[in-house]
Amino acid sequence: VEADIADSNNKGDDNFSLGQQDTVKTKWQGSARGRVGIDMGGVLLPYATAGWAWQSVEYGIYDDLLPARSQNNQVLNGPTYGGGVELSLSDRTSIRGEYRRTSYNEAKFDAPGTLTSRSFDREADSLTFGLNYRFPNPPRR
Repeated sequence: VEADIADSNNKGDDNFSLGQQDTVKTKWQGSARGRVGIDMGGVLLPYATAGWAWQSVEYGIYDDLLPARSQNNQVLNGPTYGGGVELSLSDRTSIRGEYRRTSYNEAKFDAPGTLTSRSFDREADSLTFGLNYRFPNPPRR
């Protein structure tokens, strides 16, 4: 079982198409997952991982024609799954690479004062690499 959390500054906008600017910014993301693998002689460990993920999204609508500006925050969630491989370098160190796909629930944002609302599906693919260190067990008494 493993979990992660990360700060994020992923953002974008639509450059005022049709007189409104829509902006989306990811503030943080995290997940909790299980991991199951096949030990290939203590050196190589291919594995599958699956669990649940969360992502904080800030959505804004700015309208040139109206004095209204709207900004909303939501925490999206959904299943995450993937796989990877871990390679042992020594008794205490290993490296790994992992691919994961996450499908978050539909985001719905209302924009008070603009007579508009938006909804969208959000999916994420990630490729991560890691260096692991295993601390020695304390001596038994």
